[in-house]
Amino acid sequence: MKKAVTPAAPFPRHPREAVTQERNRIHCELASVRKRLNRPATTLHRILAGANFLIALLRGGDQSEILDPDAVKKANRAFQRLFPPTLPEMTALALTDPEAYDERIRRYETACGSPHIPFETEADFYRLIVRDPIRKAEEYLLLQTALDCYHLNGSSFSVVDLGTGSGRLAFCLAETLSRLQASALIYGLDINSDNIRDALSEKSRQGYEAMKFVRGDMTRTPFAPARFSLANSSCSAYLVPFYRRPYQLLEMVRILQPGGTGIMTGPNENLSAWGYTLRMGASNLSTYLNPFNLAVALRLGPIGLLIDRTARRRNDFAYPVTSQVCAALRLLECDISRSENWPQSGGVGLFSAITFRTSEKTEQKIRNYRAFMEKVNLKARVAPI
Repeated sequence: MKKAVTPAAPFPRHPREAVTQERNRIHCELASVRKRLNRPATTLHRILAGANFLIALLRGGDQSEILDPDAVKKANRAFQRLFPPTLPEMTALALTDPEAYDERIRRYETACGSPHIPFETEADFYRLIVRDPIRKAEEYLLLQTALDCYHLNGSSFSVVDLGTGSGRLAFCLAETLSRLQASALIYGLDINSDNIRDALSEKSRQGYEAMKFVRGDMTRTPFAPARFSLANSSCSAYLVPFYRRPYQLLEMVRILQPGGTGIMTGPNENLSAWGYTLRMGASNLSTYLNPFNLAVALRLGPIGLLIDRTARRRNDFAYPVTSQVCAALRLLECDISRSENWPQSGGVGLFSAITFRTSEKTEQKIRNYRAFMEKVNLKARVAPI
C-alpha cells in the first residue's frame, strides 16, 4: 500500500519565510499590472472612450454650482490673495505658524466656501473602479511596502489607511497578514459616515478583531503622534482642497513613528477625464464590455468630468503636482524612496506613486505643528486614539 502523501502547505511554516515568499509573489503581481497599464490605446479604445465622454457631457457632467463663472472668479481671486501658488510654499507657511495658516483657511472658506465634489459612494461604483489596473497597482504597492515594513517592526506593526472608503485596502492587507500569521493593528479613516458604516459591517462579517474604522478628516486626524509604522493614502489626496493639502501631509508625518513609511498614490497633474477613460479601456477592456459594468461606467462619467473641470478651473481644487508633493515632503525632512508615474509607457502617466520615510530630523521640523494639533484636539475635546 502506498503511503498517503500530505499536500504541501501553500506557505512555509515559519512566518518570516512566509512573508518573504508572499513579498516575491506580490512583486510579480505588481509587475504584471504595470504591464497591463502600459498597453497602447487602439482605435476601438478611442471610440468607446469618446462615447463615454460624450454621454457624460450630455448628462450634465459639466454643470454644477461649483463651476458657476462668478463663483470661480471670486474663489480664484481670494485664493491668489491668501495663499501662495505651490504646495511647498503653503507647507512652509503651515510649518512656521500653523495658527496663522489656519486663519487664512477660515477667511477663505468664510468668503468662498469649501470646494466640495459630491463623489458617489455607491457599492456598484466601487466594485467597478477597483478592478482597474491602476487600483490594483495601488493595492499591490501597499501590500509590498507593508510586508517590507513588517520585517522591521514585527509584532509592533501598525497601519492606517487614510481616506479608506469602505475599507477595501485595509481588508486586503488584513487578509494577507492573517494568512501569513503576521499580527498587525490596522486602522481605516474616512470622512464619509456611510463608508465607515459599510466598513464596520464588512469587519463584522469577516471577523477581523485587530481592525478599527474611524470617521474623521485626514487633515485633522484623531490619532496620537508617532502612532503608526505605515500610513497609506490612495486616491484620496486629490479630493482634499488644495490649500488644506499641507495639513494632509503634516498629519501623515505626525502620526508616523520615527523612521515610519508613508505611501501616497493617486491622480497627478497629467490626469484628464479623457485620458483616464482611454487608459482604463486600453488596460481593462474586457471588464467594460460587460453590459452591466458599462452602464455603471457611464453613470460614473459625469462625476469624473466634474472633477476634471473643477481641477482645471478653480485654483483651490487643482490636481496634485508630483514634484511639488515630493518637494513638500523633503521640506518635512522626509526621504523619498519612490516617485513614479503610472503608466510608464503606452500613454501619459496619469497617476503618481510616492513612498517616503520620516527621518530623525522630521520630529524637530514639525514641532510647531505638533503643538498646534495638541491645542486643536484639546479645544475640540478629542482624545487621541
